[in-house]
Parts: sequence; C-alpha cells; structure tokens
Amino acid sequence: AVRRDSGARPAFNLTIDDRPANFDHFNAGGLRAFLSHLEEQFPGAHTDFAWTPRNTKPSREYLGIAKQFSTGFVWHGLYRHVDHRVIRDPAKELARGRRLVNDIERRFGVRLQRIMIFPFERTAAPQFKLLMEAGFVACVEEPRRPPSFDPQVPSYLERSLPSFIDGLFGFNVLNRYRVPALTRDRMLAMAALGLPIIAYAHPDEIGLRRFSRLWDRKGEVSHFDPILHFAAAKGLPSRSLEEIASEVTSRDAAG
Repeated sequence: AVRRDSGARPAFNLTIDDRPANFDHFNAGGLRAFLSHLEEQFPGAHTDFAWTPRNTKPSREYLGIAKQFSTGFVWHGLYRHVDHRVIRDPAKELARGRRLVNDIERRFGVRLQRIMIFPFERTAAPQFKLLMEAGFVACVEEPRRPPSFDPQVPSYLERSLPSFIDGLFGFNVLNRYRVPALTRDRMLAMAALGLPIIAYAHPDEIGLRRFSRLWDRKGEVSHFDPILHFAAAKGLPSRSLEEIASEVTSRDAAG
C-alpha cells in the first residue's frame, strides 16, 4: 500500500444479475426509483445489468429508463441461464448467443460488453479459451481460492489482487462481492491496495423482482447505499466492468 500511486483511486461498480428478462413489464417504475436513488446518493454511479442472450423480448420502457442513467449491459451466460459446467457443446451455445446478441444490439440500440458473468456463480473454466477467442476480456465472480495459490501463503493474501489470472489460458477473472461482505473495513483495505470494488445484487434484493410491487415489498432501493457512501467519501470513480477490466489488464502489463 505504501508503494502504490497514492494519486490513483480504484474504481467501483454496481452489477445487477438476471435483468433485463423477457416480458419484464410493470417494473419500469421500480427501475426508475432504484436508478434515481443511486443518482441521488452518487451522481453518475454506473450500474451494469447482466443480460442472458436468450432474453430477446425485454420491455422497451424498461430499457428506455435504463438508458436515461449511467448503465450498461454484460453477458450472463453463453446463451441460456443454466449451469455452464454441464453444457456439452459450448461453442454451439456461444454461436447461438452471439446471433441473438447481435440482434438485441441492433433492435434495442444497446451494446453488451465483452464481459461474462456465468449463471449461478458456477464458473466454467474450460470455456475461458473459447471466450478469449470470441473477444471477451474478463469474467466476474465471487472470489474463490485459486487452484494455483501457494498453500503456505496466508489465506488473506488471496484477496490482495484485483483479479485471478487463469493459469491455463491467462484469462482475467475479476472479483466481485455481495453487499453484506463489503464492510467499511474491507472497502478501506481494498481502496488502500488499489483494488476495484465490484458489488452485485439480484433483482429481489433491490425491489426489482417481477411484479414485486403487486405482492411483495422485499428489497430496498437503498441496498447499495454503504458502497455509494464510501465511494463518495473517498472520491472513488464509477466505471463499467469492461473499463475496470481494461484498467486491471493495463496495470498487470505495466507491472
């Protein structure tokens, strides 16, 4: 921490899995309330939505509201929302997903960043080579003990880098965290070490479950407030996942 550039501040990102989804109507008001709250707490806070290619019929109103704020979209599976470790032909799945994504980008005027978030937090490492060849720059998941990590090294050092570089293909795996795991002490340590702070949630945690306004009141728009308040206090910039991946890769190359 003493040796790092004290003038450079790490970025933070907010990610929502499983949205947008097909026929996700009657939720536009909830999305506006959520994004408006983020903007009030931290003007310009960037939110990335994880989009499964198979979802080709989202609400245009939902997407229109998202475009009014600092938002982006990333891949959430090659094609379907399934455990990708059991897919027999990943190349075929990706080919189908790319055709659908091309159509989605054309029809809705959006762009899916070349970032992969595997469904169910079940990363399929054998597919990293396929992703790299398709132009993906990173995937994002909760941190796990890297298989190549030296067992003699203290376990807390597993989290001392912004990502895990796959030893077989050299693919970048960025670390992300659920909000309860990002205590102020953890975020302070991460910021001191220059680690990006990537927080994620599912729709039900922020009041965006389908028809949630009709039959349940679970989830709060304030779910990300601890991260936003910390970022504002420390002057951290807000970035997309693709931008964070690029910064991490550039830093690795320079180091």
